[in-house]
Amino acid sequence: MTDKDAPLAPWEEDDATHPFVKQEVKLLAKDLFLRIRSGKYPYGTRIPAERNLAEELGTSRATVRQVLAFLEGFDMLSKRVGSGTFVIWRGAVAAGARDEEPAEKEPPLADVVSPFEINITRAIFEPEIARLAAIYMSYRDQTALGAVLQQLDEIVTEAGRFADLERAFFMTLCEGTHNALLIAMYRIMHDIRQQPQWYVNKTRSLTPARIKEAKQGLRSIYAALERRNIESAVECMRLYISNMQEELIYTSS
Repeated sequence: MTDKDAPLAPWEEDDATHPFVKQEVKLLAKDLFLRIRSGKYPYGTRIPAERNLAEELGTSRATVRQVLAFLEGFDMLSKRVGSGTFVIWRGAVAAGARDEEPAEKEPPLADVVSPFEINITRAIFEPEIARLAAIYMSYRDQTALGAVLQQLDEIVTEAGRFADLERAFFMTLCEGTHNALLIAMYRIMHDIRQQPQWYVNKTRSLTPARIKEAKQGLRSIYAALERRNIESAVECMRLYISNMQEELIYTSS
């Protein structure tokens, strides 16, 4: 596709707009817009870090920041402190075409959910799951959870196996709440986290030191549940979530 054939970016529809924005910034913004529009950076995905994007676009980090800020002004990107910059542009339907063309198929949930949204959802769900589990877990539930924890304790360096068993630990814990709706909702989130784009990021962050730290956190959660100490179970869960969020942010930066 030539520049002439390329679709117009929103700011190009009126040549008189943004007269104080450098032409270089507009050109690079157009480049990034076309990448977003083509699906290279679909809705909900995290834009590469500034230094990587600067290399990719052949410009300085200062200019990249101006480009990102410019695109934010057109509701294409959203910067989330501590998490990065995410695509929020879903594309536009031409005027009058909505009734003439069939609606586009909704993209898979895993393709539109951002790490920020997953972190928020975990922060809402998991402490409450720990609270309910401390109340309602049966002896059989605790035995099943203990069996998963024992397998986790044996792992030192196998990041993939640890990630799988960690998910099994939390799913078993959730099943201990005996709340069918909560279990179904939590399973959706776990299905998303099993998709390749999530799984790779998770396993990449699981160094032997991180695995050791995570095992300590999981043991603390289990011990609190075993004692049926509701406050301790909730607090241990919150601490674990916080540590894991920091780990993913560190790995993604």
